Amino acid sequence: MNHDIKIPGHSGSKVIVEIGTLGEAIVVKNSSSSRLITQSKKQNVFFNKKNHDCICTPKVLDVNFNKEKKQYILKMEYAYGIDIVSFFCKASILEIDNFINILVSYFKKNIELSI
Repeated sequence: MNHDIKIPGHSGSKVIVEIGTLGEAIVVKNSSSSRLITQSKKQNVFFNKKNHDCICTPKVLDVNFNKEKKQYILKMEYAYGIDIVSFFCKASILEIDNFINILVSYFKKNIELSI
């Protein structure tokens, strides 16, 4: 069973959650804009880098173009989470401190690895 999800944003993509053959949730984004392809490439690069120990990103499962509908289709793993505003509203000081430490570590590693 598929569930339409309304996510506010500016990409113009339609987002659907599908249940895969193994019962896993899969996010499917449809858009007439090639921006979806650019997004999938950036997400793959981030997913494949090993310099972000504690930051998870969903894996891109498939990207293609439906000629009949003239739409780009991106499928990726579903990752449960809350938006950043909700996180900061509900998080403890310890959780916020941990979050900040993860971000600082990520930026430090990127600076160290930069050319």
